Amino acid sequence: MTSPARLALPELRQRALALVAEVRALVEQMDLVRPQLPVSLYRTRGRCGKPSCHCADGPGHPGWALGYRDAHGLHTRSVSALQARAMQPQVEAYRRFRRQRAHLAKTAARLLKRVDRMQRLLLRRYRLPAPRRRRP
Repeated sequence: MTSPARLALPELRQRALALVAEVRALVEQMDLVRPQLPVSLYRTRGRCGKPSCHCADGPGHPGWALGYRDAHGLHTRSVSALQARAMQPQVEAYRRFRRQRAHLAKTAARLLKRVDRMQRLLLRRYRLPAPRRRRP
């Protein structure tokens, strides 16, 4: 395969157009309709504090926690299993969106590199000759 540094302008243009098509397809695939919840939802194990409870020596009581960030920092909140089950599709939609967005950003960066390379080739090709110096 030929390196991008050695490609001619028409070949670079064709590859850039292929990346444009890929960017368009990625944007069309993005899930921008489903509600999203930008939080972390995870299982926890907590201790109730009663000395006679099994959690004092064991793994703890199972539960769910919600982690989120706002203007004041990172926060954690306990949620019930029912609430966790209800939030799960929205949390998954947000994770899926972030993965798609990261892939789109990488593809767009590749496209911009290709466009910059094309511009450098064009500028080099149509560069004006240096002015001649007159001798005094």
